[in-house]
Amino acid sequence: GDNVLVAWEEVIDDFSTTYKSMFAVIDKDGEFVEQPAQFSGVRFNRGDDFINFANGDVGWAIGSGQQLKIYRLKVN
Repeated sequence: GDNVLVAWEEVIDDFSTTYKSMFAVIDKDGEFVEQPAQFSGVRFNRGDDFINFANGDVGWAIGSGQQLKIYRLKVN
């Protein structure tokens, strides 16, 4: 479709190096279709490639050492 999932990280407070991962759906004009939401335990890195599944879900993977985490976010 014409909508796009956007993701970014926000610093929790000025004295912290802890971030929260934020996600939102925007339309082709940059307007929010879905308001930004935080998902606990969901992480991504700046260089991660997000992929679209045939049903509209979005996925990505994060590697750390010998561990690989795969995320799948259901998008309505």
